[in-house]
Amino acid sequence: MTTDAIMESLGAAQAKITAAKEKLKAEFVPFIQPFFEALFAEHPEVALLEEGLKVHGYTPGFNDGDPCVHTQSTNLDDLYGPLGGEKDYKAYSAKVRPIENKIDALQSVLEDAFGSGWEITVHQVDGKVTVSEPEEYDCGY
Repeated sequence: MTTDAIMESLGAAQAKITAAKEKLKAEFVPFIQPFFEALFAEHPEVALLEEGLKVHGYTPGFNDGDPCVHTQSTNLDDLYGPLGGEKDYKAYSAKVRPIENKIDALQSVLEDAFGSGWEITVHQVDGKVTVSEPEEYDCGY
């Protein structure tokens, strides 16, 4: 077998891998739907986020000399506005950290399913929770 033939077969294999990843992304959202339904039931204040709950998975391109590794963040801080000192931070931590910890427990599963550089948005309208398909996300650094 020639290198050209091998490269062609590797290209076909890569196309199959890409198609399988896209299928997994599309099929994965229904698997995480019950988690977010339970999260909104346990923490109804999350439904107050104007833009919905946003969960981002990304790998920064620069991390001030530290290794650039996949990380996850949310927009939960939008619930409580700007922080003003240690007292506010303690109140914020008491309210937000338990929610973030639950979402963070999904980090490796979400990374396996979606890779890096994604955002999902979760809304609750009239009691019904919906999870968006992952969209491309760039953390900006």
